[in-house]
Amino acid sequence: MYEFIILSLLMVFPGINGYSMTKIANDAIGPWVKISNGTLYPLLTKLEQLGLIERVNPENAQKQQDRHSHAFVITETGKQRFHQLMMETTANLGDYQRLFYLKMMFMNLLNSDERLFLFDHYINYCQMSLLHCRTEARDFERGMKTRTAQDRFDHQTAFMLMQHKEKTWQAEADWAQGLRNQLKAQAETKAAILSREREDQNLAFSFQPVEEKFIKPIDED
Repeated sequence: MYEFIILSLLMVFPGINGYSMTKIANDAIGPWVKISNGTLYPLLTKLEQLGLIERVNPENAQKQQDRHSHAFVITETGKQRFHQLMMETTANLGDYQRLFYLKMMFMNLLNSDERLFLFDHYINYCQMSLLHCRTEARDFERGMKTRTAQDRFDHQTAFMLMQHKEKTWQAEADWAQGLRNQLKAQAETKAAILSREREDQNLAFSFQPVEEKFIKPIDED
Protein backbone atom coordinates (compact mmCIF):
# COMPACT_ATOMS: atom_id res chain seq x y z
CA MET A 1 0.00 0.00 0.00
CA TYR A 2 2.81 2.42 0.84
CA GLU A 3 4.36 2.01 -2.61
CA PHE A 4 1.01 2.91 -4.16
CA ILE A 5 0.65 5.97 -1.92
CA ILE A 6 4.10 7.31 -2.82
CA LEU A 7 3.66 6.83 -6.56
CA SER A 8 0.15 8.30 -6.42
CA LEU A 9 1.34 11.43 -4.63
CA LEU A 10 4.15 11.91 -7.13
CA MET A 11 1.65 11.59 -9.97
CA VAL A 12 -0.23 14.57 -8.54
CA PHE A 13 2.56 16.50 -6.80
CA PRO A 14 5.78 16.17 -8.82
CA GLY A 15 8.77 17.47 -6.89
CA ILE A 16 7.28 16.89 -3.46
CA ASN A 17 9.73 16.20 -0.63
CA GLY A 18 9.68 13.43 1.93
CA TYR A 19 8.30 15.58 4.76
CA SER A 20 5.30 16.77 2.76
CA MET A 21 4.78 13.26 1.43
CA THR A 22 4.57 11.88 4.96
CA LYS A 23 2.09 14.55 6.08
CA ILE A 24 -0.26 14.09 3.12
CA ALA A 25 -0.07 10.31 3.32
CA ASN A 26 -0.84 10.24 7.04
CA ASP A 27 -3.78 12.61 6.57
CA ALA A 28 -5.13 10.20 3.94
CA ILE A 29 -4.69 6.91 5.81
CA GLY A 30 -5.00 8.13 9.43
CA PRO A 31 -5.74 8.43 12.20
CA TRP A 32 -4.84 4.94 13.39
CA VAL A 33 -2.44 3.95 10.62
CA LYS A 34 0.66 6.06 10.07
CA ILE A 35 3.64 5.86 7.75
CA SER A 36 6.80 6.58 9.74
CA ASN A 37 10.07 8.05 8.52
CA GLY A 38 11.64 4.67 9.20
CA THR A 39 9.27 3.17 6.65
CA LEU A 40 9.11 6.01 4.14
CA TYR A 41 12.76 6.79 3.43
CA PRO A 42 13.99 3.21 2.93
CA LEU A 43 11.07 2.73 0.56
CA LEU A 44 11.94 5.91 -1.33
CA THR A 45 15.48 4.62 -1.72
CA LYS A 46 14.18 1.28 -2.98
CA LEU A 47 11.85 2.90 -5.50
CA GLU A 48 14.68 5.12 -6.69
CA GLN A 49 16.93 2.09 -7.19
CA LEU A 50 14.17 0.40 -9.18
CA GLY A 51 13.96 3.42 -11.47
CA LEU A 52 10.39 4.27 -10.47
CA ILE A 53 11.24 7.68 -9.01
CA GLU A 54 14.10 10.16 -9.34
CA ARG A 55 15.59 12.56 -6.86
CA VAL A 56 15.65 16.23 -7.82
CA ASN A 57 17.06 19.34 -6.17
CA PRO A 58 14.29 21.08 -4.25
CA GLU A 59 13.84 24.79 -4.68
CA ASN A 60 15.04 26.99 -1.84
CA ALA A 61 16.34 24.03 0.18
CA GLN A 62 18.48 25.22 3.06
CA LYS A 63 20.18 21.90 3.72
CA GLN A 64 20.77 19.79 0.67
CA GLN A 65 22.19 17.00 2.82
CA ASP A 66 19.02 16.79 4.93
CA ARG A 67 17.02 13.85 3.69
CA HIS A 68 13.78 15.68 4.56
CA SER A 69 14.62 18.25 1.87
CA HIS A 70 15.08 15.67 -0.88
CA ALA A 71 12.40 16.02 -3.52
CA PHE A 72 11.29 13.36 -5.97
CA VAL A 73 9.55 12.98 -9.31
CA ILE A 74 8.02 9.90 -10.84
CA THR A 75 9.60 8.36 -13.95
CA GLU A 76 7.84 6.88 -16.97
CA THR A 77 8.47 3.43 -15.52
CA GLY A 78 6.99 4.66 -12.25
CA LYS A 79 3.87 5.88 -14.07
CA GLN A 80 3.43 2.44 -15.58
CA ARG A 81 3.82 0.89 -12.13
CA PHE A 82 1.26 3.34 -10.71
CA HIS A 83 -1.24 2.33 -13.38
CA GLN A 84 -0.58 -1.33 -12.66
CA LEU A 85 -1.23 -0.81 -8.94
CA MET A 86 -4.37 1.20 -9.64
CA MET A 87 -5.84 -1.59 -11.75
CA GLU A 88 -4.73 -4.40 -9.41
CA THR A 89 -7.76 -6.06 -7.82
CA THR A 90 -6.42 -9.35 -6.44
CA ALA A 91 -3.88 -8.18 -3.84
CA ASN A 92 -4.63 -7.03 -0.26
CA LEU A 93 -8.23 -8.28 -0.39
CA GLY A 94 -8.45 -8.25 3.40
CA ASP A 95 -7.78 -4.51 3.38
CA TYR A 96 -9.20 -3.71 -0.05
CA GLN A 97 -11.93 -1.41 1.23
CA ARG A 98 -9.41 1.07 2.58
CA LEU A 99 -7.25 0.63 -0.52
CA PHE A 100 -10.24 1.39 -2.75
CA TYR A 101 -10.86 4.61 -0.83
CA LEU A 102 -7.26 5.62 -1.60
CA LYS A 103 -7.71 4.75 -5.26
CA MET A 104 -10.79 6.95 -5.44
CA MET A 105 -8.64 10.03 -4.79
CA PHE A 106 -6.73 9.35 -8.02
CA MET A 107 -9.54 8.09 -10.26
CA ASN A 108 -9.20 11.20 -12.42
CA LEU A 109 -5.89 9.78 -13.68
CA LEU A 110 -7.75 6.89 -15.35
CA ASN A 111 -10.07 6.80 -18.33
CA SER A 112 -13.80 6.13 -18.00
CA ASP A 113 -13.61 2.43 -18.82
CA GLU A 114 -10.91 1.88 -16.21
CA ARG A 115 -12.91 3.71 -13.57
CA LEU A 116 -16.01 1.65 -14.34
CA PHE A 117 -13.93 -1.53 -14.09
CA LEU A 118 -12.72 -0.61 -10.60
CA PHE A 119 -16.21 0.32 -9.44
CA ASP A 120 -17.66 -2.92 -10.84
CA HIS A 121 -15.00 -4.89 -9.00
CA TYR A 122 -15.61 -3.05 -5.74
CA ILE A 123 -19.37 -3.54 -5.99
CA ASN A 124 -18.77 -7.26 -6.49
CA TYR A 125 -16.37 -7.17 -3.51
CA CYS A 126 -19.10 -5.63 -1.34
CA GLN A 127 -21.69 -8.12 -2.54
CA MET A 128 -19.40 -11.06 -1.76
CA SER A 129 -18.80 -9.66 1.73
CA LEU A 130 -22.55 -9.16 2.14
CA LEU A 131 -23.24 -12.75 1.08
CA HIS A 132 -20.68 -14.01 3.58
CA CYS A 133 -22.33 -12.02 6.40
CA ARG A 134 -25.79 -13.31 5.51
CA THR A 135 -24.63 -16.93 5.33
CA GLU A 136 -22.76 -16.62 8.60
CA ALA A 137 -25.74 -15.02 10.36
CA ARG A 138 -28.17 -17.66 9.03
CA ASP A 139 -26.00 -20.55 10.20
CA PHE A 140 -25.44 -18.86 13.55
CA GLU A 141 -29.17 -18.27 14.06
CA ARG A 142 -29.93 -21.95 13.47
CA GLY A 143 -27.44 -22.95 16.16
CA MET A 144 -29.00 -20.57 18.69
CA LYS A 145 -32.20 -22.63 18.88
CA THR A 146 -30.49 -25.50 20.69
CA ARG A 147 -28.75 -23.37 23.34
CA THR A 148 -29.75 -22.48 26.90
CA ALA A 149 -31.25 -19.13 27.82
CA GLN A 150 -27.90 -17.78 29.03
CA ASP A 151 -26.14 -18.99 25.90
CA ARG A 152 -28.84 -17.50 23.72
CA PHE A 153 -28.34 -14.12 25.42
CA ASP A 154 -24.59 -14.21 24.76
CA HIS A 155 -25.06 -15.36 21.19
CA GLN A 156 -27.82 -12.84 20.56
CA THR A 157 -25.24 -10.08 20.99
CA ALA A 158 -22.99 -11.75 18.43
CA PHE A 159 -25.95 -12.18 16.08
CA MET A 160 -26.79 -8.47 16.35
CA LEU A 161 -23.21 -7.68 15.39
CA MET A 162 -23.51 -9.90 12.33
CA GLN A 163 -26.69 -8.11 11.32
CA HIS A 164 -24.93 -4.78 11.73
CA LYS A 165 -22.09 -5.94 9.45
CA GLU A 166 -24.65 -7.07 6.90
CA LYS A 167 -26.35 -3.66 6.88
CA THR A 168 -22.98 -1.93 6.63
CA TRP A 169 -21.93 -3.91 3.56
CA GLN A 170 -25.35 -3.38 1.98
CA ALA A 171 -25.01 0.38 2.47
CA GLU A 172 -21.47 0.25 1.05
CA ALA A 173 -22.64 -1.67 -2.03
CA ASP A 174 -25.51 0.79 -2.59
CA TRP A 175 -23.15 3.76 -2.23
CA ALA A 176 -20.66 2.31 -4.73
CA GLN A 177 -23.46 1.44 -7.16
CA GLY A 178 -24.76 5.00 -7.00
CA LEU A 179 -21.33 6.43 -7.79
CA ARG A 180 -20.90 3.90 -10.56
CA ASN A 181 -24.23 4.93 -12.13
CA GLN A 182 -23.20 8.61 -11.99
CA LEU A 183 -19.87 7.82 -13.62
CA LYS A 184 -21.52 5.81 -16.39
CA ALA A 185 -24.05 8.58 -17.04
CA GLN A 186 -21.27 11.17 -17.26
CA ALA A 187 -19.30 8.98 -19.66
CA GLU A 188 -22.36 8.45 -21.86
CA THR A 189 -23.12 12.18 -21.88
CA LYS A 190 -19.54 13.02 -22.82
CA ALA A 191 -19.55 10.41 -25.59
CA ALA A 192 -22.83 11.79 -26.94
CA ILE A 193 -21.45 15.35 -26.97
CA LEU A 194 -18.29 14.24 -28.80
CA SER A 195 -20.36 12.28 -31.30
CA ARG A 196 -22.60 15.30 -31.94
CA GLU A 197 -19.56 17.55 -32.38
CA ARG A 198 -18.08 15.15 -34.94
CA GLU A 199 -21.39 15.04 -36.82
CA ASP A 200 -21.55 18.85 -36.86
CA GLN A 201 -17.98 19.03 -38.15
CA ASN A 202 -18.72 16.52 -40.90
CA LEU A 203 -21.91 18.38 -41.82
CA ALA A 204 -20.08 21.71 -41.96
CA PHE A 205 -17.38 20.19 -44.11
CA SER A 206 -19.92 18.79 -46.57
CA PHE A 207 -21.45 22.26 -47.08
CA GLN A 208 -18.20 24.05 -47.78
CA PRO A 209 -18.53 26.06 -51.01
CA VAL A 210 -16.73 24.60 -53.98
CA GLU A 211 -14.29 26.99 -55.59
CA GLU A 212 -15.56 27.95 -59.01
CA LYS A 213 -13.14 27.85 -61.89
CA PHE A 214 -13.78 30.20 -64.76
CA ILE A 215 -12.52 29.68 -68.25
CA LYS A 216 -10.57 32.65 -69.42
CA PRO A 217 -12.19 34.03 -72.56
CA ILE A 218 -10.17 33.97 -75.76
CA ASP A 219 -9.05 37.38 -76.88
CA GLU A 220 -10.58 38.33 -80.19
CA ASP A 221 -8.25 39.71 -82.78
